[in-house]
Amino acid sequence: MRQLLLSLFLLIITPSGAQQSFSDWKQLAPPDTVGTWIQPVQGKPAMPVWGHADGIIVGLAPLPGPRGLIRIYTPYLDYEFPEVMNFIAFEPIPRGAEERGYSELEKSSLDKEKWGKRFWSSDDATAVLPLNEQYPARGVVEKVNGEETLTLYVFSEPFDNGAKVYARLRFFESRPYELEITTNIYDDSIFKNGEKFIFGITPLSPQQFIGKIQH
Repeated sequence: MRQLLLSLFLLIITPSGAQQSFSDWKQLAPPDTVGTWIQPVQGKPAMPVWGHADGIIVGLAPLPGPRGLIRIYTPYLDYEFPEVMNFIAFEPIPRGAEERGYSELEKSSLDKEKWGKRFWSSDDATAVLPLNEQYPARGVVEKVNGEETLTLYVFSEPFDNGAKVYARLRFFESRPYELEITTNIYDDSIFKNGEKFIFGITPLSPQQFIGKIQH
Protein backbone atom coordinates (compact mmCIF):
# COMPACT_ATOMS: atom_id res chain seq x y z
CA MET A 1 0.00 0.00 0.00
CA ARG A 2 1.24 3.47 -0.86
CA GLN A 3 2.35 5.70 1.95
CA LEU A 4 -0.43 8.14 2.64
CA LEU A 5 -0.92 11.35 4.37
CA LEU A 6 -3.90 12.55 6.29
CA SER A 7 -3.69 15.49 8.60
CA LEU A 8 -5.47 14.60 11.83
CA PHE A 9 -5.43 17.66 14.05
CA LEU A 10 -6.93 17.84 17.52
CA LEU A 11 -8.83 21.09 17.82
CA ILE A 12 -9.87 22.58 21.15
CA ILE A 13 -13.07 24.64 21.01
CA THR A 14 -15.08 26.47 23.59
CA PRO A 15 -17.88 24.67 25.45
CA SER A 16 -20.49 26.78 23.66
CA GLY A 17 -19.24 25.56 20.29
CA ALA A 18 -19.33 21.96 21.44
CA GLN A 19 -22.92 21.98 22.58
CA GLN A 20 -24.77 22.04 19.25
CA SER A 21 -27.63 19.88 17.93
CA PHE A 22 -28.72 18.41 21.25
CA SER A 23 -32.32 17.96 20.08
CA ASP A 24 -31.36 15.46 17.35
CA TRP A 25 -28.81 13.21 19.01
CA LYS A 26 -30.90 12.64 22.14
CA GLN A 27 -33.40 10.72 20.02
CA LEU A 28 -30.74 8.10 19.20
CA ALA A 29 -30.34 4.85 21.14
CA PRO A 30 -27.45 5.00 23.65
CA PRO A 31 -24.47 2.68 23.09
CA ASP A 32 -23.93 -0.77 24.58
CA THR A 33 -21.16 -1.53 27.04
CA VAL A 34 -20.10 -5.15 26.53
CA GLY A 35 -17.13 -6.13 28.66
CA THR A 36 -14.27 -3.80 27.72
CA TRP A 37 -15.98 -2.06 24.82
CA ILE A 38 -18.50 0.68 24.17
CA GLN A 39 -20.26 0.15 20.82
CA PRO A 40 -23.35 1.43 18.97
CA VAL A 41 -26.48 -0.69 19.18
CA GLN A 42 -27.67 -2.26 15.93
CA GLY A 43 -30.99 -2.33 14.11
CA LYS A 44 -32.19 1.13 15.16
CA PRO A 45 -30.99 4.75 14.94
CA ALA A 46 -28.09 4.85 17.39
CA MET A 47 -25.45 7.14 18.84
CA PRO A 48 -22.19 6.74 16.87
CA VAL A 49 -19.92 6.07 19.86
CA TRP A 50 -17.03 3.60 20.23
CA GLY A 51 -14.23 3.09 22.70
CA HIS A 52 -12.76 1.60 25.82
CA ALA A 53 -15.12 1.39 28.79
CA ASP A 54 -12.31 2.62 31.08
CA GLY A 55 -10.60 5.02 28.70
CA ILE A 56 -10.82 6.99 25.46
CA ILE A 57 -14.11 7.09 23.55
CA VAL A 58 -14.76 8.54 20.09
CA GLY A 59 -17.93 9.73 18.41
CA LEU A 60 -19.25 11.27 15.20
CA ALA A 61 -21.99 13.71 14.21
CA PRO A 62 -24.84 14.15 14.98
CA LEU A 63 -23.43 14.11 18.51
CA PRO A 64 -22.87 17.68 19.79
CA GLY A 65 -20.18 19.58 17.93
CA PRO A 66 -19.36 20.61 14.36
CA ARG A 67 -19.73 18.21 11.45
CA GLY A 68 -16.58 16.82 9.85
CA LEU A 69 -14.81 16.08 13.13
CA ILE A 70 -14.21 12.97 15.22
CA ARG A 71 -15.18 13.73 18.82
CA ILE A 72 -12.84 12.63 21.61
CA TYR A 73 -14.36 11.85 25.02
CA THR A 74 -12.29 11.24 28.15
CA PRO A 75 -14.62 10.45 31.06
CA TYR A 76 -11.60 9.37 33.13
CA LEU A 77 -10.56 13.04 33.11
CA ASP A 78 -13.97 14.08 34.52
CA TYR A 79 -15.41 15.15 31.16
CA GLU A 80 -19.02 14.01 31.41
CA PHE A 81 -20.53 12.67 28.15
CA PRO A 82 -21.28 14.33 25.77
CA GLU A 83 -18.76 16.96 26.85
CA VAL A 84 -15.99 16.84 24.26
CA MET A 85 -12.39 16.88 25.39
CA ASN A 86 -11.06 17.44 21.87
CA PHE A 87 -11.61 16.81 18.16
CA ILE A 88 -9.79 15.18 15.24
CA ALA A 89 -10.11 16.83 11.81
CA PHE A 90 -9.16 15.39 8.41
CA GLU A 91 -7.00 17.90 6.49
CA PRO A 92 -5.47 16.19 3.43
CA ILE A 93 -2.83 18.05 1.40
CA PRO A 94 -1.40 16.88 -1.96
CA ARG A 95 2.39 16.93 -2.02
CA GLY A 96 3.56 20.25 -3.39
CA ALA A 97 0.14 21.86 -3.05
CA GLU A 98 -0.53 24.89 -0.90
CA GLU A 99 -4.21 24.31 -0.18
CA ARG A 100 -5.36 21.61 2.20
CA GLY A 101 -8.79 20.19 2.74
CA TYR A 102 -10.69 21.13 5.88
CA SER A 103 -13.21 18.52 6.94
CA GLU A 104 -14.96 20.77 9.45
CA LEU A 105 -14.95 23.97 7.33
CA GLU A 106 -15.78 22.83 3.79
CA LYS A 107 -19.40 22.72 2.68
CA SER A 108 -20.82 19.23 2.24
CA SER A 109 -21.54 18.04 -1.30
CA LEU A 110 -23.88 15.35 0.07
CA ASP A 111 -25.92 17.40 2.53
CA LYS A 112 -26.71 20.64 0.75
CA GLU A 113 -26.33 23.89 2.67
CA LYS A 114 -24.54 22.16 5.56
CA TRP A 115 -20.98 22.99 6.56
CA GLY A 116 -18.59 20.19 7.43
CA LYS A 117 -17.93 17.01 5.47
CA ARG A 118 -20.12 14.03 6.18
CA PHE A 119 -18.36 11.23 8.06
CA TRP A 120 -19.71 7.68 8.26
CA SER A 121 -18.52 4.46 9.89
CA SER A 122 -17.92 0.91 8.73
CA ASP A 123 -16.67 -2.41 10.02
CA ASP A 124 -14.25 -2.71 7.09
CA ALA A 125 -12.37 -0.68 4.49
CA THR A 126 -14.88 -1.14 1.65
CA ALA A 127 -17.52 1.49 2.54
CA VAL A 128 -16.39 4.11 0.02
CA LEU A 129 -20.02 5.00 -0.77
CA PRO A 130 -21.90 7.05 1.85
CA LEU A 131 -23.81 5.09 4.48
CA ASN A 132 -26.70 6.17 6.70
CA GLU A 133 -25.24 8.05 9.66
CA GLN A 134 -28.15 7.04 11.88
CA TYR A 135 -27.12 3.39 11.69
CA PRO A 136 -23.43 3.38 12.67
CA ALA A 137 -21.21 0.33 12.35
CA ARG A 138 -20.82 -1.84 15.42
CA GLY A 139 -17.04 -2.10 15.15
CA VAL A 140 -15.14 -5.38 15.08
CA VAL A 141 -13.86 -7.02 18.26
CA GLU A 142 -10.97 -9.37 17.47
CA LYS A 143 -7.57 -10.55 18.66
CA VAL A 144 -4.58 -8.71 17.18
CA ASN A 145 -1.18 -10.11 18.19
CA GLY A 146 -2.85 -11.94 21.04
CA GLU A 147 -4.67 -8.88 22.43
CA GLU A 148 -8.37 -8.09 22.18
CA THR A 149 -9.06 -4.96 20.14
CA LEU A 150 -11.98 -2.92 18.83
CA THR A 151 -11.60 -1.66 15.25
CA LEU A 152 -13.74 0.62 13.10
CA TYR A 153 -13.30 2.71 9.96
CA VAL A 154 -14.32 6.34 9.53
CA PHE A 155 -14.88 7.60 5.98
CA SER A 156 -15.24 11.15 4.70
CA GLU A 157 -17.04 12.39 1.63
CA PRO A 158 -14.64 13.76 -1.05
CA PHE A 159 -12.82 17.02 -0.35
CA ASP A 160 -12.88 20.08 -2.57
CA ASN A 161 -9.26 19.43 -3.58
CA GLY A 162 -10.19 15.93 -4.83
CA ALA A 163 -8.91 13.96 -1.85
CA LYS A 164 -10.91 10.89 -0.83
CA VAL A 165 -9.71 9.60 2.51
CA TYR A 166 -10.61 7.41 5.46
CA ALA A 167 -9.04 6.29 8.71
CA ARG A 168 -8.94 3.07 10.70
CA LEU A 169 -9.37 3.51 14.45
CA ARG A 170 -8.26 0.75 16.82
CA PHE A 171 -8.55 0.46 20.60
CA PHE A 172 -6.56 -2.00 22.74
CA GLU A 173 -7.87 -3.85 25.78
CA SER A 174 -4.69 -3.34 27.84
CA ARG A 175 -4.19 0.32 26.84
CA PRO A 176 -7.36 2.27 27.69
CA TYR A 177 -5.75 5.70 27.12
CA GLU A 178 -4.42 4.92 23.66
CA LEU A 179 -6.03 5.05 20.22
CA GLU A 180 -4.28 3.91 17.06
CA ILE A 181 -5.15 5.78 13.87
CA THR A 182 -4.12 4.44 10.46
CA THR A 183 -4.77 6.74 7.49
CA ASN A 184 -5.78 5.61 4.01
CA ILE A 185 -6.98 6.87 0.62
CA TYR A 186 -9.67 5.62 -1.75
CA ASP A 187 -8.35 3.88 -4.86
CA ASP A 188 -9.64 6.72 -7.06
CA SER A 189 -8.35 9.57 -4.90
CA ILE A 190 -6.16 12.17 -6.58
CA PHE A 191 -3.27 11.12 -4.30
CA LYS A 192 -1.48 8.70 -6.59
CA ASN A 193 2.01 7.71 -7.65
CA GLY A 194 3.71 8.41 -4.37
CA GLU A 195 1.62 11.40 -3.37
CA LYS A 196 1.31 11.74 0.39
CA PHE A 197 -0.75 13.32 3.08
CA ILE A 198 0.75 15.12 6.06
CA PHE A 199 -0.02 13.41 9.34
CA GLY A 200 -0.07 15.45 12.53
CA ILE A 201 -1.60 14.84 15.94
CA THR A 202 -1.44 16.53 19.31
CA PRO A 203 -1.49 14.64 22.62
CA LEU A 204 -4.87 14.49 24.31
CA SER A 205 -3.59 14.27 27.87
CA PRO A 206 -0.57 13.14 29.88
CA GLN A 207 -1.48 9.57 28.90
CA GLN A 208 0.04 8.34 25.65
CA PHE A 209 -1.97 8.77 22.46
CA ILE A 210 -0.83 6.84 19.37
CA GLY A 211 -1.07 8.05 15.78
CA LYS A 212 0.23 5.62 13.16
CA ILE A 213 0.72 5.95 9.41
CA GLN A 214 0.13 2.79 7.42
CA HIS A 215 2.33 2.07 4.41
